[in-house]
Amino acid sequence: MLAEGVYFTDEGFKTRLVAINGLPNNRETLWLRILGKGKTQQQAIEQLLKLPRTDPFRNDVLQEIARLQILLEKNKKNATNDDLGAGGLFYYALPILGCKKIF
Repeated sequence: MLAEGVYFTDEGFKTRLVAINGLPNNRETLWLRILGKGKTQQQAIEQLLKLPRTDPFRNDVLQEIARLQILLEKNKKNATNDDLGAGGLFYYALPILGCKKIF
């Protein structure tokens, strides 16, 4: 293991595995943790919201969440319950974006 939450397979496979819930709780891992689920995701979103409103990273991430919401709406038949329901990204993100659930 090189970094907390990152695991390497044998050299021949050249594969890395990331355990999102095992990543350190810092700014460098924030985007990946937002893509996680449950408590990991909720804590990452709370951390994101604590960043200053003028922080470009905060604004970029919120924009990407909004884009993801639009894509899921277009493809909602392929969205999972985790995406749409309690504990999913939009369960936490929609109030942040000032949106109502559109599904």
